[in-house]
Amino acid sequence: RIENYALQDMSKKAFLEIVTEDQPEAPHYFVHDAILNRKEHALLGATLTKALQPLSLDKVLALRDKGDQILDAREPIDFAREHLKGSINVGLEGPYASQCGSVLDLRVPIVLIADPGEEEEAVVRLGRIGLADKIAGYLEGGALAWQGKDAEVGSIPLIKSEELKTLLDGPNPPAILDVRIPMERNRGAIPNTIWIPLIELPARLAELDKSQPMVVSCETGFRSATALGILEKAGFDKITYHIDGYYGWATRIEDSD
Repeated sequence: RIENYALQDMSKKAFLEIVTEDQPEAPHYFVHDAILNRKEHALLGATLTKALQPLSLDKVLALRDKGDQILDAREPIDFAREHLKGSINVGLEGPYASQCGSVLDLRVPIVLIADPGEEEEAVVRLGRIGLADKIAGYLEGGALAWQGKDAEVGSIPLIKSEELKTLLDGPNPPAILDVRIPMERNRGAIPNTIWIPLIELPARLAELDKSQPMVVSCETGFRSATALGILEKAGFDKITYHIDGYYGWATRIEDSD
């Protein structure tokens, strides 16, 4: 107790500042779940039956055009290389549920795209944060469903740190959007970046210039793929995926200087 930093003699204000320092903003689903927990609702097993409904490509496209959210749970690099336009990527290999709960509109139905065999995991993990009843179904066959068909498939170019450094040293450098949290940003950043944490991005799109080429970066490439989907859906068409993120920049560029 003598040495514990949080138990030292201080004001309430100082205590709150210390224990909340570098804490990321609470995901949006926290409030959603608090409200849901006060209501009577179906158990997860019952909602899974409804959520795990295979949908044809035509049905998914119709739901997308109606306004449903398309959640692509594949690997970020697979999403960047090929995806249904208008979809948002949150890969299963990362903090999938919490990130979905931070960037998706919790009032709007969700249509899932996943690699075949991973649909149930994607639904169950969303169910644990109270979103299973928002899932209208999943694209049967995953990405294979749109191969050879006219389905408005998009792709986003990739760039590694070495190539990015060359562009930044050139005559017409792109804008760089950093979507990391404050704690990561405080440890270092690529010079002259625009900083908007991912959780704030949907509400701050007006701060960005659609006409300017933009490279999107995070710590390791996971969250920037999500940001790319948000930007593309909002009409940004000059975006590039910094695939190795600030970690790659720090180890390959900063450490070599």
